[in-house]
Amino acid sequence: MRKQKRPDAPKVWIDNQEKWNQKWLALRSINPSAKFQWYTVGKLSADKIALPILMSMTQYHCAFCDAFPCEGVSNNTIEHFHPKGDERFTSEAYTWENLYVLL
Repeated sequence: MRKQKRPDAPKVWIDNQEKWNQKWLALRSINPSAKFQWYTVGKLSADKIALPILMSMTQYHCAFCDAFPCEGVSNNTIEHFHPKGDERFTSEAYTWENLYVLL
């Protein structure tokens, strides 16, 4: 496994993380089966902002299995270390330190 040093959260994350977590908590309290979606900033979804930063953190390897992605495969996604659907961790869905890249 590669040593990872988490970069600081981008400003947009610092500015919105708490608000996004609170909105997700409110939605899940109303509808426990609500589908998770990344919030947008302007016309860009939050995952598109975070993905390149998280990929550089892992030197473009999967944070979980350390595999290097296959060329041409575009299934790069962000995974939550503490599952966003688990009620114990619902409040961490948009927490920067809970996000990792899955390649």
